[in-house]
Amino acid sequence: MEFRLLVFYTVARLLSFSKASEELFISQPAVTKHIKELEARYKVALFERSGNRNVRLTEAGKLLLDYAEKMQKLSREVSFEISHLSQNFRGELRIGASSTISQYVMPRFLAKFHQKFPEIKIRMTTGNSSEIQQSLLKKEINLGIIEDSGKIPEVRYEDFLEDEIVLIGKNFGTGISKETISVKKLMDYPLVLRENGSGTLEVIAEYLLNNQIKISQLQPEMQLGSTEAIKNYVLESDCLAMVSIHSILKELKENTLKIIELKEGKILRKFRFIELHGQNDALSNFFKNYLKS
Repeated sequence: MEFRLLVFYTVARLLSFSKASEELFISQPAVTKHIKELEARYKVALFERSGNRNVRLTEAGKLLLDYAEKMQKLSREVSFEISHLSQNFRGELRIGASSTISQYVMPRFLAKFHQKFPEIKIRMTTGNSSEIQQSLLKKEINLGIIEDSGKIPEVRYEDFLEDEIVLIGKNFGTGISKETISVKKLMDYPLVLRENGSGTLEVIAEYLLNNQIKISQLQPEMQLGSTEAIKNYVLESDCLAMVSIHSILKELKENTLKIIELKEGKILRKFRFIELHGQNDALSNFFKNYLKS
């Protein structure tokens, strides 16, 4: 991808000229210059700017972003395939994944990876984010994938996949009929939460705190150690819960659970790879590149 298009892609992804300049290590005037040159080339505006910080894509910008994303994906796939041709990987890779990721995200990746590279054996352990980080520190795994940003100095964190935590209730018979509620109303409903040490719980606590609510102000009826247990509990009660959207695709399709929107905005987070600083494991890098390709 040419650099000018990469600048556009970064601004469009972040919806911020200043954040794009930081990520690309160039000045903000340089970012603006590249965008203006692209707009001159295509003879259309790619962004709508209102005020100093508000940036939105125009229809032309949305179309170009769609093609830029396809080009980025194709570029990653080409790099991965060429890398695989030059290196004949085999052996065992020990990975650890937090509960939500191991149950709802990784199976489809692992199945396709095994079909393509049967000579590489993967052994995956599961735990909450805190447990996976401890397994990495003890060198019980080569690579971890967790649900929070992490704060351990010995560990390197790398973005993998975007996730959204959604508020859910059963579709029929629950005590809430509204499609949207405010965060403060959560204090009025019984909730089922994940256990302490869970990356999901940490993200929820941070979101609540940003809205002037402590997690201790909620009414947790139960704390459970798996998302599957939480979903089943919600289906058998009038409780609400907050879980990864990846975990309820089946229930949404079957119309047994519903999403209740929060007025204050979405709860977004990143799934992240974790490795020890200084570690340069070729098999781990190969697997990461496959997941990102």
